[in-house]
Amino acid sequence: MKKSVLWMMAVAFIMAACSNGNIFQAKEGEAEAYYQKGYDCDRKMQHRMAEYYWKTAMAETENSDKAEDLAIYAKSASRLTNLLSVRGEYQAALAVAVPAAERLEKQHCDTTSDYTNLLVYIGCCKSRFGMSKEDVHDFYERAYQMHMENIKKHRTDESYKNAIAGVINIAYNCNETKDYQEALLWTQHFGDLISEYEQRQGSSSDYIDRQYARYDIYRAIALEGLGRKEEAAEVFDHFRKTNYSQTPNGRILGVDYLSAAGRWTEAASSYESLDELVKERGGDYSLETLQKMVLKKYEANKKAGRRDSTVAVSLFVCDHLDSAVVQMRRLEAMELSTIRDTEAQKAEQQAQADGRRRLGGVIATLAVMLLLTLWTLNRMRARRRIQKDYADLTAAYQQLDAKSRMEERDATQQHLSHSIQATMSGSQLPHHQFFDIHAMTEKASMAGGDFYDAILRDEKLFFCVGDGVGEGLDASLSMMLAKSQFHSLAACIDDPARIVGMINQTMSSTGGNPMSATLFAGVLDLATGRLHYCNAAHRAPLLVGKSVDVVAADENVPLGINSSWNYTLQETTLAPSTLFFAYTNGLVDAENADHKPFGEDRMKGEALQSVYGKEMTPVHFIERMNSTLRRHIGSVTPKDDLTMLAILYRHDG
Repeated sequence: MKKSVLWMMAVAFIMAACSNGNIFQAKEGEAEAYYQKGYDCDRKMQHRMAEYYWKTAMAETENSDKAEDLAIYAKSASRLTNLLSVRGEYQAALAVAVPAAERLEKQHCDTTSDYTNLLVYIGCCKSRFGMSKEDVHDFYERAYQMHMENIKKHRTDESYKNAIAGVINIAYNCNETKDYQEALLWTQHFGDLISEYEQRQGSSSDYIDRQYARYDIYRAIALEGLGRKEEAAEVFDHFRKTNYSQTPNGRILGVDYLSAAGRWTEAASSYESLDELVKERGGDYSLETLQKMVLKKYEANKKAGRRDSTVAVSLFVCDHLDSAVVQMRRLEAMELSTIRDTEAQKAEQQAQADGRRRLGGVIATLAVMLLLTLWTLNRMRARRRIQKDYADLTAAYQQLDAKSRMEERDATQQHLSHSIQATMSGSQLPHHQFFDIHAMTEKASMAGGDFYDAILRDEKLFFCVGDGVGEGLDASLSMMLAKSQFHSLAACIDDPARIVGMINQTMSSTGGNPMSATLFAGVLDLATGRLHYCNAAHRAPLLVGKSVDVVAADENVPLGINSSWNYTLQETTLAPSTLFFAYTNGLVDAENADHKPFGEDRMKGEALQSVYGKEMTPVHFIERMNSTLRRHIGSVTPKDDLTMLAILYRHDG
C-alpha cells in the first residue's frame, strides 16, 4: 500500500477520534495564574518578570469574550501600564493602555476600576508628550466621575481607596509636569475624598493619617510652584503634625517639598533617614535607589553647603555602584532564566497536547498498528528535527543573551552617567565689576566628564576647568567627585595647589573604583590682576590681548594617579582687558570628515582674529570659537565633550 494512502487512512482515523471529543482543551485559570505571578513578582521588585507575566496574561485572553477573561485582561493591562509609566517608559505605557481601553469599551467592560485606572494612566502619559491641557484634563475628569459613581453605587472600602489612588496619581503627575494650578485642583479632590472616607465606620486611622500627609505635601508643592510660599510653608507645618511624617517614608516624602522650596539644609537632614528606609525595604542599595534617591541626597547636601556629607555621599555612590550593578545583573539573569524555563514549560505542554491529539486517533483495530508505525517514524524524524532546532535555538539564545546583557549594562551605565551630569551640569557663574565671565559645555553622544566651576570670595575669583579621564560612568563619577571637592575647598582655602593636592588625595583613595581627571585651577586677585594657578595635566590655557600667549603651565600628573604627588604653584599677572581662555580636549581634538583635527594653531588663530573689529567679550569670544569649530567638523558627530571658559579682566588699577 502506498505511503500517501496510509496517511489518508491515518488522518481519517484521527478525524474520527476528534469527532468523538478527544481534542485537547486548554487549562482553565491559566491566564489568572499568570496575572497572579506578575503581581507577586512586582511586590518582590522583580519588575522584568512582572512585565513578562502580565503581557502573557493579556496574550492568553486577547481573543476571549468571556467576562472572567476580560477581567483578567483589564487587571493585567492596568498593572502593566502603571509599571511602565513608573519607569518613565510613557510611550510603551500608551502602547498598552490605549488599545486595552478601546477593547474594553468595545466589549462594554468599561465600568470597572481597572478601566478607570487606564484612563488616568493615559492622561498622565499623554501629558508628557505635549497633549493639550484640556484634552488631558478630560481624561482625568472622566476617570474621576467614574470613581465617584462607583462610590455612590457601592460605598465600599475598596471603592473609596480605588478613587483615592487614582486622584493621587493625577495630583502627583500634575506637580511633576509643573502644572501647579491643575495640581491644586486635584489635590482638593484628594482632600475631599479622604475627608469623606474618614466618616466611614471602621476606617483605618493609619491609612487616613498617611493619605493626609501625602495630601499636605502635594498641596505644599503646588502652592510653592505658584509662588504662594507662605501658604506652602503653613501646609508643610501641618504635614509635620501627622504621624506618618515621623516615619522614614514620611521624612523622605517631605524632601519633595523641601527641595522645591530650596530648604536644602532641612532636606539634607531628612535624607538621614534613607538608610533606615532602605533597610525596611530589604537592606540593599539597588541601581534604581542610587539613581533616584542617593543622587538626590548628594544634591541636597551639596546645596546645603555640607562639604563633608557631600564627599561622603560621593564616596558612598562609588563604593556601592559595583555591588548594585552585580545585583542588577544577578536579578536579570534569574528573571531571564525563569522566563526561559516558563517558555520551555509552555512548549512542553504544547508538545504534550500534540501527543495527546495524535494518540486520540488510536483505535482498537488493525489500523492502530499502521497508525502507530507511521506516527513512530514521524516522531523520530520530528525528534531529530526538534533536537537540531533546539540546539540552534540554544546557541542563538546564548548569543542574544550575551549581547542583550552587554547592551543593557551599557544602557544602564549611560543612563546613570547622564543622571549624574544632569545633577552636576553647569555652575552659577558669579558677577563683578572687575571681570566678565562666560562658559559653555556640549556633551558628546557617550557621556564624558567635562566640568567647570567658579565662585567669588574675598575679592578673589576661584575657578577651574577639568576633564574626567575615560568615558561613560567612570568619567562622570570622576567629574562629580572632582567638581564637588573643588567647590567645597575653594570656599575656605586660597592656595590652588593645595586645593588640587587635596582633591588628588581624595580621588586616589576610592579603593576598587580608580578615578582620574585633568584639572586647571586658578585664583585671580581682582585688585591686582595676579593669577595664582595649578595645572594637573590639563591643556594649558591662553591669554588673549594684543597677542595670543599660552599660559606657562607645569603638566604635573592627572588627579587620582599618585596620592603623594607634590603639585606646583605658579603665577602670572593679567593686564587690563586681557582675556583668559581655558578649554578641554573636545576643542582641539575635534575631527572633520577627513579625520583632520581642529588643532591648536587654528584655535590660536581664531583667538587672535576674535579681538579685531569689535569689543571682545567672553560671550562673543566663545560663540565665535564654537562657530568656527562647527564649520570645521561639518556634519561629523563629536566623539568627546567640549567645555570652554573665558574670563575678561577689566580692572585698570
